[in-house]
Amino acid sequence: MKNSLSMIGAISLLVFSFIFSKSTLDVAIEMSDLKNIIESEKEKYRVEKIDSKIDNIYIIPGINGKSVNVKKSYYNMKSIGSFVSNLLIYDEVEVNESIKNNKDKIIISGNEKKKMVSLLFIVSNDFDFFKIVSILDNYNVEGNFFVDYEFILNNYKKIKSMGNHIVGIKNNNEISKSDFIIKNSLNQKNNYCYNEFNDLNFLKSCFKESIYSIKPTIVINDNFYKNVKENIKSGSLVSFKVNKQLEIELPSIINFIKSKGYDIKNLDIHLNETL
Repeated sequence: MKNSLSMIGAISLLVFSFIFSKSTLDVAIEMSDLKNIIESEKEKYRVEKIDSKIDNIYIIPGINGKSVNVKKSYYNMKSIGSFVSNLLIYDEVEVNESIKNNKDKIIISGNEKKKMVSLLFIVSNDFDFFKIVSILDNYNVEGNFFVDYEFILNNYKKIKSMGNHIVGIKNNNEISKSDFIIKNSLNQKNNYCYNEFNDLNFLKSCFKESIYSIKPTIVINDNFYKNVKENIKSGSLVSFKVNKQLEIELPSIINFIKSKGYDIKNLDIHLNETL
């Protein structure tokens, strides 16, 4: 009995010591000059979120914000003993309406604040689209290729080697099967449906499979370079019909877009709401 009481007393003392030490440490943090500096500076480094824009069935993704985590930032700077902005630790502030929760809507643009564009290539079975892939790779840019189920089956090995390029679905034929191959066999995180004509049945089918739906900002079937030059802007989703003329003009198109200060990224990166 005596030993039991001694054991209980020891445990109680240990718990009390831990609580006291944690309380003392918290007080020390509150009293720290460094902590006070971080507290006074945090609003200067806060980045406000930009909420998504929703209009009926359409959506433009927002961009998450960030706020300084004072306590974590304090611990990160404690060993230095002075305020260093590069050592601030942030918490992400999410947008109110994420595209992840709005897959029943059609994405019509990226967020213009990101200074990015995406190139969407509508592939037919009568053209070797890997000529386009090769050009993109030579210029170190990423593309998005929209194909049908038959094309995926006939070109599976080539598609599997496409690296950071995105493969999406261009029509309402065999959506479930196409999605399975793209997400599982091709190890693609997200999938996208190309819905240029606001096909509501197509939208519903893609939503059922948890696939994002995309409507291009700019559709170009000929005079590719001229139309890009006249219409491109930050956030654009530019759609091209893949053919021989596009193959010829694509290098000039890429150089022009880069000269405007825009990054050319795949849809995963362009539409990502994280800073």
